[in-house]
Amino acid sequence: MDTPDPSTVGTAAAVLLGGRNVAALGPGARRRLARLIEGLCALGVEIVVVGGPEIEQADRSLGARPGGPGSLHLCVGARPTPYRVTVDGPRPVRGAAGRARRVTGAPAPPGGEEGALAWATAHLAALGIGPGLVLAVGDGLAVGDRLAVGDGTAVEDEPAAEDGTLPAVGASVVRVLAEELRRHRAGAMPRFDDLPGWTLSPEGVGRRARQSLLTLASGGFGTRGACAEDGPAEGAGVVAAGVYDGAGAEERLLPGPVWTMLDTSAVPASRSEDRAVLDLRSGVLWRLAAPAGGIAGLRFAAGARPGVVVLRAEADG
Repeated sequence: MDTPDPSTVGTAAAVLLGGRNVAALGPGARRRLARLIEGLCALGVEIVVVGGPEIEQADRSLGARPGGPGSLHLCVGARPTPYRVTVDGPRPVRGAAGRARRVTGAPAPPGGEEGALAWATAHLAALGIGPGLVLAVGDGLAVGDRLAVGDGTAVEDEPAAEDGTLPAVGASVVRVLAEELRRHRAGAMPRFDDLPGWTLSPEGVGRRARQSLLTLASGGFGTRGACAEDGPAEGAGVVAAGVYDGAGAEERLLPGPVWTMLDTSAVPASRSEDRAVLDLRSGVLWRLAAPAGGIAGLRFAAGARPGVVVLRAEADG
């Protein structure tokens, strides 16, 4: 079995739904889909429905009323205008088309589903959500380069019948979102989006230099980019700006508690086979497990709450 692309493994930050596929669902499936959308939005997932019937019919057909913090947008109809749907119903997003053009640097997007896809791409990009973090569910949403979703990320709905009609039930739309919600609630690792030009993975340098290049810092606190197996003797360290120990020639930054260490003795794979990647766009340091199994994890220093750091890891193999 081929090793899956890391960008297609883990929970998604956003879900892109085909409006035609949603409209083809039966009443019971639509009600369940609405509850799934509300559940995903409650966990911070962004959801955009693109294409399909006009806004009144699309909203009436779906009936979802998410309360956030994630949002639901409908960008549907022949001349799609984005609407944000809240507990109070759909409201047009003022100036959204202009903002989308400024994000993409492209001319005004075309109408129909192509224009809806263009807006959805720009909207998610403005939130820092790249294509690798998007789960696309629906016919044809991964076709072309307007939304460059990687192989294995898009999940096609049941194909149309020979007469061209869409399926009456569309079970896969509901099934895929139910699985996504289950994985979010179970605390599965998020996806890694290896955006060209935004990631750093030092190669051919010594351990200490690598740890320095992968350092995370926020609010005056810095953490060296050491592996989870490394202790202070191997270069792991945490320091705070302006906090020193010693005096005179012996003065140095006072080492703080090392919060990055994990007991990895039960993991058979060698750490040398894992890959460390710093995402410069999000400020997250990733550890991607080796194909044969190993440790996958992420860590970051919160910019909004200085002094707060987060470490998440799971082992496989």
